[in-house]
Amino acid sequence: MKVLLFFGLVAFALADVTRFEGDKVLRLKPVLNEHVKVIRELANSVQLDFWTPENAEQVTVGMSVDIRVPAQYLDMVFTVLQQSGMQLE
Repeated sequence: MKVLLFFGLVAFALADVTRFEGDKVLRLKPVLNEHVKVIRELANSVQLDFWTPENAEQVTVGMSVDIRVPAQYLDMVFTVLQQSGMQLE
């Protein structure tokens, strides 16, 4: 039993750790159907982590959308959002 516990602790210590350094959580406010389309297109091309709602298909006009954007995609996402005129809260 102690050996099993030991190997369990070793496996836990060696597990790959996910880093979120530089990532940002953005709150978007789509007020036009075009904004909803932009969010869905971003979700298809970038690894967005949807917090609210659970996925891009649930995004509707007027709702707050919380997404985590990986650091390597921030510049692109900010550019796309700025070009679309979508509000960031």
